[in-house]
Amino acid sequence: MTTHRTPQPVRAAMSSLAAAALAVSILALAPAPSSHATTSLAASVRAIINAARHDRPEPPDRCSYDAGVNQWPPATKTRACLRHRGSGKTVLLVGDSHAEHWSPAFSRIARQRHWTFYTLTRARCSPMNYVAVRKIDRRRPTIGEICANWRKVAYPTVIKRYDPDLVFFGGRSQVYNIRVDDHVVRMGSGDWLHQWRKSWRWTVRTLGAKGARLGALTLQPTMHANIPDCLDRYGLRTDMCNTRIVDDRQTIITNRFIHKVNSTYPRVRPIPVNNLVCPKGLCRARIDGLITHADMSHLTARWSRSQGDEIIKILRSRKRL
Repeated sequence: MTTHRTPQPVRAAMSSLAAAALAVSILALAPAPSSHATTSLAASVRAIINAARHDRPEPPDRCSYDAGVNQWPPATKTRACLRHRGSGKTVLLVGDSHAEHWSPAFSRIARQRHWTFYTLTRARCSPMNYVAVRKIDRRRPTIGEICANWRKVAYPTVIKRYDPDLVFFGGRSQVYNIRVDDHVVRMGSGDWLHQWRKSWRWTVRTLGAKGARLGALTLQPTMHANIPDCLDRYGLRTDMCNTRIVDDRQTIITNRFIHKVNSTYPRVRPIPVNNLVCPKGLCRARIDGLITHADMSHLTARWSRSQGDEIIKILRSRKRL
């Protein structure tokens, strides 16, 4: 493995974002824009939005992440993806795409703190120990079954091999029905929250098996619209694309448990990263001039990277540095 280098599509997206942002800034200073300048400004705004659509963080090509099932190595041979090699602590980020989209921020922290930073992320594979049931399941084994079978072996294998000092884990575990034996426990039913909380036991025990300190990333709400599409329709300055966190009841309920997870699992600390994208309960499409989302739920790499210093403050307050 080699130290992570930003994939070409992401570098191109970042370059497009920077160039378009500069053009918007220059044009914004013009005292009386002509029709040509107005057209150029609109094109620059559109370029910013289009770049955000493709600004999704992913591991280097040599790391399995979103590959087809047959392209994944056997779970017993799964290795974590090296994102930065340092002289300090060994840190591991585990989960699905909602863990992966924080990797730019953690990579930035790793460089500042001299961590050796690894990720073990698999798209559509929550770190929680349950079989997810999805509407798109059309064959057996299902995506959830494949994930569960892989996770059962891959997680303990990686923990044993790398012996991390710190493990951060997160995902989008709150949005799926749960299969228990031969029946499905549906979200909103009386038993769903019990089964979801129960699924933490194995994950916490496994990730902490070698003595690592653990940090649980809080769950991120789903925006009410695809953010680039919404901004393309209403413009960069609109408030129409923001989402109130209270509108996502499922995420609120599950985050209540995470915020108090230390009372159930003393070695785990909550890492409230959702507060960064949802300050004061409002999940924002743009923060400090940056587009936050590439779709309805995944962060842009550029915005994630910008939050490294804020996450350091959170980790320090939770004694996870």
